[in-house]
Amino acid sequence: MLQSEVKKAVHAEKQNLGWKECTSLVYSELRGDQSKPSYELLPGILKKIPILLFSGEFDLICNYLGTEYLIGNMTWNGGRGFSKKTKTEDWKIDNELVGYYKQERNLTYVLIKDGSHMVPYDKPIECLDMINRFMNVGSDVVKGMKSIVGTRETIVTPPKDDEKKEDKKQDKEEDKEEEEDDKKPDEEQQSVEKDDEWSQYYSWGTTTLVFVILFAIALCCCWCRGKKPSGSALDQFGGAPQQEREDLKKPGLLTSIQNLFKSNKAKAARRFRLGDNDESNEL
Repeated sequence: MLQSEVKKAVHAEKQNLGWKECTSLVYSELRGDQSKPSYELLPGILKKIPILLFSGEFDLICNYLGTEYLIGNMTWNGGRGFSKKTKTEDWKIDNELVGYYKQERNLTYVLIKDGSHMVPYDKPIECLDMINRFMNVGSDVVKGMKSIVGTRETIVTPPKDDEKKEDKKQDKEEDKEEEEDDKKPDEEQQSVEKDDEWSQYYSWGTTTLVFVILFAIALCCCWCRGKKPSGSALDQFGGAPQQEREDLKKPGLLTSIQNLFKSNKAKAARRFRLGDNDESNEL
């Protein structure tokens, strides 16, 4: 049901949620629906299309009495309800009674013995045989067990050895195709996951590179600013550098950065007034 082709076929491409058995969304959308009831639609459909109605024997929600009442009061294809000539036939699988069949004028009604509201869940084999019969396939055999409705029985001829070999080859080829189809989504998913991982690495590497470049630019600016001449009287008129005069060691890069911020703060805090002596001037 989650395959894209199936979604497209049933016009459910907009539905992104997973399948649920009973969802309130469907109920809310159909609440207050003014469509015609099936009682009025079935007679026109039965003119051209066969219809199968089935009920579980112990279904309390949609009980079989209501289904039989609908059929008995509905007029289709020139008659009302099933005619008296139409008999209810026993339905047996592996010589065990599993339900009852009634068919006439394109309408098939099946009552599944011991079935509840969830008939396909309770009686999966019976439902499979019922659907096969409605589509005229299965040759009256379901899961290796013989199925009979009334006295009607289809004679099944056993396949020949050549046909068996061909069937086995076809089955093997189909199995290989299914395995290949199963592998393709896994490989695509793995490639997508690898691409996602590499894209994450690329994004992290780009971010780290940007930070490194910004940090290097900041260091270069600080270094260049520290090498810039001070413009003092000593620099203009010559003289020994302060490091040689005061026997100071050349500061490192980190010390230069710290001194840079300290000097900015000192310059901002130091102000001269008229009449103050500047001891730093050496003329």
